[in-house]
Order: sequence, then structure tokens, then C-alpha cells
Amino acid sequence: MQLIATGEGLKHVDRVTNGELYANYPEVDWKKAIGMRDIIAHHYFDIDHEIVYSVCKERIPEMEKAVNRILNHLES
Repeated sequence: MQLIATGEGLKHVDRVTNGELYANYPEVDWKKAIGMRDIIAHHYFDIDHEIVYSVCKERIPEMEKAVNRILNHLES
């Protein structure tokens, strides 16, 4: 559920920034992060749990760093 909520949040931010914000932070594949939400929410019987675990382990830390960079830029 946290991945679905994260994907929803990413999608909302992308929409309100007219798709421009994430272009400044290319170290994360934002489109795939948003798309993962759709897969989990709508194709849950086809989910490979090992892939989800791998994505969480390998990609969430770099996404967290990028989100922190975004927040720091917004605060300054």
C-alpha cells in the first residue's frame, strides 16, 4: 500500500508541475516509479514479489535522496 500511495503522490506532483519538476532530477526514473503504482494497483495477480523487493531495496534509497534534494531546493 505504501508503494501505491507513493506512486499516487508522484503522479500528483507531476501533474501539478506540468511534468517539469522531475526533469531536473533525472537520477530517478520517475515514469517507471509512477507506473509501478499502476501495476501494483491493477495487475496484482501478475506481480513478481522478488522484483518488487529488489526495486524497493535498490531504488527507494536513490529516490529518497532525490526527494530530499527537491525539498531542499524548494525550501531555499
